[in-house]
Amino acid sequence: MTRFTTPLASGFGLALAAGLALAFWPAAGCGTEPGPVEDGLRGSLRGKHVLITLIDAAAIDHLSMYGYERDSTPFLAQLAEESLVFDDVTAPAPYTIASVASLMTGEAVDVHGVTEAGREVSAELPMLAERFAEAGYRTSGLSANAHIQRAFGFARGFESFDGYWPHIEVEHRVPEAQARRARKVLEAAAEDPRPLFAYWHFLPPHAPYDPPALDRASFAGHLAGTPLDEAGSLDNLMPLSYGARQPGEPEAQAIEDLYDASLRHVDAQLAEIAQALEDTGLADDTLWIVVSDHGEAFGQHGLWQHARTVYDEMVRVPLIIRLPKDLREHLPPGRRTTPIGLADLHPTLVELFGLGGGQPWSSASLVSALLADEEPGTESLDRPPVVTRTAGPAEHVAIREGDLKLIHRLTGFDEGGKRKGEGTWELYDLATDPGETQRLPHSSPAHAGDFARMRKQLRLFREAARSRAKDAAEVEIDAATEAHLTDIGY
Repeated sequence: MTRFTTPLASGFGLALAAGLALAFWPAAGCGTEPGPVEDGLRGSLRGKHVLITLIDAAAIDHLSMYGYERDSTPFLAQLAEESLVFDDVTAPAPYTIASVASLMTGEAVDVHGVTEAGREVSAELPMLAERFAEAGYRTSGLSANAHIQRAFGFARGFESFDGYWPHIEVEHRVPEAQARRARKVLEAAAEDPRPLFAYWHFLPPHAPYDPPALDRASFAGHLAGTPLDEAGSLDNLMPLSYGARQPGEPEAQAIEDLYDASLRHVDAQLAEIAQALEDTGLADDTLWIVVSDHGEAFGQHGLWQHARTVYDEMVRVPLIIRLPKDLREHLPPGRRTTPIGLADLHPTLVELFGLGGGQPWSSASLVSALLADEEPGTESLDRPPVVTRTAGPAEHVAIREGDLKLIHRLTGFDEGGKRKGEGTWELYDLATDPGETQRLPHSSPAHAGDFARMRKQLRLFREAARSRAKDAAEVEIDAATEAHLTDIGY
């Protein structure tokens, strides 16, 4: 992994306001002085199409293009061969609503405040779809996760926005329905003089891991005699997500079989979208991004599924970017190892497509990272720190600095509204300990300096973020949303 510097350590500066030290980043964006090639990328995709397909709860270690031994995602492996693949991407939260709110606004969770269902993204924070719509784009949203819906502000800027959660009880048909709708959108876009911005959010492989029989058969062999040998496995999965029980080896393997089969299912739908792009003649002029909102755990640190911690199994996500054909001639496919945040996609798209308005405060454009393999050294980003957090009140928060990762496990509040204690700290070196199993002794001379610096960076970042926090309005959750969220384990 490549080290990067943070503005707190490298001179972006500190501002004192009312006696409080606040870290700041320029409103117009972050980064080192651009070079001539980087300058040439700014606005270079203006008028091109852009498609973001999000695979909910995609565990990076279960994807073929990231080295998984199973052929779980054959289409994505093929797409990766002609794309930029990012190896070290951290989601801003290990659960959907907070993470996607950061993706859409480019801001940290502490800024947008959308930490749970029933909170609406503030109108003060421009969403990606709004920015593209203002630039004259046709905009399309599809979502199979009820967290990502109109009532919570996620439809802002979309000309059409289709939610599929009321139909989740229709066995295995939601991804296919989305793929069919996607084709119709692409067919219409091919006849429209406006370019297209689309965000299409697929639910599998998210729990309850209930793939169709054909995909299930691809990875069968371990289901018989386990609690998961039939559909409706959520009741068996939920105790695992809290660490209330641990599965035996056959059941653990059965869970992974079902998960991998769910991946294979959604991978096939993305292949259908690829074919539709080709059939409509849009493929060569489309920037296609495949990403996830968070990871998924399979027993690491004693937990399963997601949302509970900020260890990498729950917050490290895949990112594949296939550039339009003409740009691929200048930026050939390859891997990028720079540690980045998922929210960085927002300022990157703003810069590449020359969108109006300023850049988000708490994320950074990846334009220099796109060039990393062509210009050695440009992968060192001078940027806000990459921070991820769970929901509160006893939240877990992590900050990255190169290979180092510092986790703060906070305590809850007492009856007076004060923290019960400072909480605990964990420091890891991901280069030598990617599984985060060997805590570094942060009081030792070898690590005391790193610990003190990163702890200060995290404190200053969160103070600055909270000073910029926007009110997330409270909205009512309807019965269909409640039922869907229950169906998928919330």
